[in-house]
Formats: sequence, structure tokens, C-alpha cells
Amino acid sequence: MMRLRNCIFGILMLLLLCGCSSYQDNTSVTFYYPCSVISSGADAVIAGEHRVISSSREDLQYVLSLYLSGPADATLYSPFPAGVQLKSCRQIESQVEILLSPGLDKLTSLEQTIACTCLAQTVLELTGAETVRIATEQGSLAEGIVLDRDSFLLYDDVLQDPDET
Repeated sequence: MMRLRNCIFGILMLLLLCGCSSYQDNTSVTFYYPCSVISSGADAVIAGEHRVISSSREDLQYVLSLYLSGPADATLYSPFPAGVQLKSCRQIESQVEILLSPGLDKLTSLEQTIACTCLAQTVLELTGAETVRIATEQGSLAEGIVLDRDSFLLYDDVLQDPDET
């Protein structure tokens, strides 16, 4: 089961990273969310939503609060349960530390993976940081998880394991 989860996580990240684009001005951001409908012709499970914001993208607290409010595009959805809020965020050298209110334990481990992947990709692109540490005030992510671009690897041997079939 863990290999399947790693494979899905890797595929999500591969699809996401293949379609990355970045705006260079200071009031445009790209927020990453899961797609609500995956059609047979879809090329991604996660998509970027470009937004113009009323503040500087360097105001990380403001930008991430907007991110957690969810997408404007109806084909995307917020991977976070209702009520999850940003408690704090700060960048220390090359790492961004994010503390969220409790609530991610309502999600399955795969849903948590997708939520953290979307948030990490948004933050990595937004800040240029090398790592993102995501933690919650309590629950399964109280110790936090650290993600970087190298964390998103594709494990393509999942179908070769006879125990998984």
C-alpha cells in the first residue's frame, strides 16, 4: 500500500512539475490545487491557478491565507478540510515553515499527501525556498513534514511487486 501511495504521489508531482509556469511580476501568483474532474484527455491531476493579488507576493501570511480560501476555478478544489487555517508562516534562510490549525486528520493519508503537495508546490514556486515544512498544531502532522523538489520522485516499480496485486 505504501508503494502505491508513493507511486501516486510521484505521478502527481511529475504531472505537476511538467506543467509549471511562473509569473515574474510582484502581484501575480500561481496556486496549485487538485482538479475536481479528471477526464480521459486530462494531462494533470493538479493544476495551477494564476491570480493577481492586491498585496505583494512577499507578504507570505496574506498570500497563504488567500490560498487556503480555495480556488476560484470551478474545475479545481481545495484539498484542505473546511476550517483549516494558517496559524503562522515564516521563511528562515531556505526553508519556509508553515503551521496550520488542526483538521488534516479528517483526511486519508493520500488526501493529506495531495494537500501537502499542493501547498508545498505553491510555496516553493512563490518563495524560491528549497524546502517547506508543514505542521499542524496537533494530530498526525504535529511533528511536521518537510518537502522539497527532490521529494517528488516517481516510483515506477509498483506493478512489479506481486504482493501488491
